[in-house]
Amino acid sequence: MDRQISIENSEYWWGGCVNLGHEMPYTRDSDAEFDLLGGSENDQFAPVMVSSKGRYIWSDGCFSVKIKNGIMNFCGSDKFEWGRRV
Repeated sequence: MDRQISIENSEYWWGGCVNLGHEMPYTRDSDAEFDLLGGSENDQFAPVMVSSKGRYIWSDGCFSVKIKNGIMNFCGSDKFEWGRRV
């Protein structure tokens, strides 16, 4: 299943791969990608991302993410859950 999320103005995102913490937070200007399905990052993974505006996305399974031009594209074999905590 695939899911696409637009990053809002002044929104910051964290999550996915602990080893990539130095690249976070991800913003509208970020150009990044990582693969929790067995990428080259040798660290702890968590199939969840959270934003500074209370938004989140997670999955029971691993996924890959591409972030570019203010869009986060998620690709994984399991269903995604997303929303906003108020």
